[in-house]
Amino acid sequence: MIANDDVFSKSSGFIPRVIEDEVVLVPSPGSQIDSIYSINPCGAFIWNLLDSSHSVKAIIEAVVQEFDVTHETAASDVREFLESMLAEGLIMPDDETRPPNG
Repeated sequence: MIANDDVFSKSSGFIPRVIEDEVVLVPSPGSQIDSIYSINPCGAFIWNLLDSSHSVKAIIEAVVQEFDVTHETAASDVREFLESMLAEGLIMPDDETRPPNG
């Protein structure tokens, strides 16, 4: 389960490309990633915050401000996005910034 204080970073193995307001993730040569991923504008906004310095809670708050949605909607959407990115191997937990009991 993803906690509010979890922090994530982008995995290597792909080349992100911005096309209009979406992000497209293209596998780099020799990568274990074998698909191309297209991320919608909200996902692209979240993607840009996955830099090992934003907690899940901070990302949720940023989504609330940027997209004028409720906290509950943002929390659900952010967690769903992070879970799908984790399942595909596109992001990884940043254990160095995670609290010792997290």
